[in-house]
Amino acid sequence: MKSDKEIWLEGLEKVGRARPIIKGLKKCLVLEDQIQFVIGADDEKEVWEYTDQEIIDEAKYVQSKYDGDIGFDEQEWLEGEDGKEAQKDARQEYNSVKRFIKKWGNKNEKI
Repeated sequence: MKSDKEIWLEGLEKVGRARPIIKGLKKCLVLEDQIQFVIGADDEKEVWEYTDQEIIDEAKYVQSKYDGDIGFDEQEWLEGEDGKEAQKDARQEYNSVKRFIKKWGNKNEKI
C-alpha cells in the first residue's frame, strides 16, 4: 500500500511539477510540513508553486527555529527540556533540515 507521501509525489510527477528539490523534501518531513501546511496554507499555494530559492529560505528559517535565540519550542526540544524522546526527534528533524540546506542551498546561491 502506498503512503500519502508516495501518492503526493506521483501526482506531482504526472503533471511534471516534481523538480528535484521538491522530491528532496520527502527526506525532510519537518520542512515539507512547514511548506505544505503552514506557509502553503497561508499563501494558498501548492508546494510546487514555490521557487527553489523560496524553499531554501524556508529551510533556513526552520533551521533557525532550532538554533536561534528566538525562543521556539524546537529549541527546548533540541535541548532536551521535554524529555529524551522529544530531544531525539528534534535532533533527527534538525539534522534533516541541515542536510537539506547543505545539499540544495549552494545550488541556488546567487553571486
